[in-house]
Amino acid sequence: MKIFFLEQVDTASGYYRIVIPNDEIIRQRLATPMTLGAIRKINNFNTERIKKMSGMCLQAADIIVAQMPGKLETEPIFNFANFANIPVLIEVDDLVDKATDWITDVTNNRSGRIWLERVRIWSKADGFITTTKYLADHYSAKFDKPAYIFPNQLDFSDYRWDAVKKLDNGKVVIGYMGSLSHFPDVKTIEPAIYEILDKYPNVEFHFIGSRYTLKEHERIKFFTAKKEHRKIEGQGEFWDLDDYPKLMNFDIGIIPLADEPFNLAKSDLKFLEYARLRIPSVVQKIPTYRCVQDGINGLLAGSNKEWARQLSKLIENKNKRVEIGNNAYNYLKDKRQIKDHIGSYIDILEKTILLKGGKRKPSKLTIIKDGRVYA
Repeated sequence: MKIFFLEQVDTASGYYRIVIPNDEIIRQRLATPMTLGAIRKINNFNTERIKKMSGMCLQAADIIVAQMPGKLETEPIFNFANFANIPVLIEVDDLVDKATDWITDVTNNRSGRIWLERVRIWSKADGFITTTKYLADHYSAKFDKPAYIFPNQLDFSDYRWDAVKKLDNGKVVIGYMGSLSHFPDVKTIEPAIYEILDKYPNVEFHFIGSRYTLKEHERIKFFTAKKEHRKIEGQGEFWDLDDYPKLMNFDIGIIPLADEPFNLAKSDLKFLEYARLRIPSVVQKIPTYRCVQDGINGLLAGSNKEWARQLSKLIENKNKRVEIGNNAYNYLKDKRQIKDHIGSYIDILEKTILLKGGKRKPSKLTIIKDGRVYA
């Protein structure tokens, strides 16, 4: 089986949903994957170049996995696939059509415009791969197509994470990683943030990815990308994947989430990232994070009163931080490594090929690397 992976977004989403499965498939020799990198970055919206490169790849593909295509310049890929009877699966890990319902102050216009383009393109696909049952049910019903669930997994052979070291300077750093589109989430615990700052003079809050509109405070620090090409309209700054783990030297991670459909559909990825670094986390008490066992591998909080209480537990007890951080790491290592689940991913692809009418027999393999075509 030859797989054409189309990575649309060269941020964490593309890494976890395209790069990690692609690399593990190659590692275990389960198929012959091909990856056309981040289409926006490589081709700079050059429609003719995308059409030429993708056409050469498609001649060899048995199936296409396209990550959240949202621009009409990708439409030739879908037209070619339909003509050649090549099945296409949309990889989507967000409730993107609902972004307009709750992030109205940040991304409303941008999300609404792109969603209309996605409807046109996604209608030509054969199904979806999603991270949660909520997403699978949603897109299956909206497009009347099969939707499969493949939860996020991490690749323990990625050693960037092993190089992250916590600072030992007497401070307790509470950290959060997220773009500006998550400001409604951060805003929900703003009273707890200032209660903690007033109570503990050795505590700092670090927000990585965007400058949230919080009241000024000398112990609230923001870290945003310095590379201009990492700025995305309406969503703030995005760190390169090689950069952002370096700043996650937190003592405590926070995962605030507004109780909205958009967040009920989200995966538990942020918890997995904290767990990879043995960071204990306090997590919003909504069904999104079912993997978190309160008091064992994380702490759950609902109201601001609970947020302040749970954060206080970890601030005051370093041994508890270590214990919960280690339990989270062990959960990740035992349950959520890509090497243990990639067979399920292959099963989804093979089922999709069979539903399309059988496996094609491509004439030759074409590989895309660094924006160039190698036959």
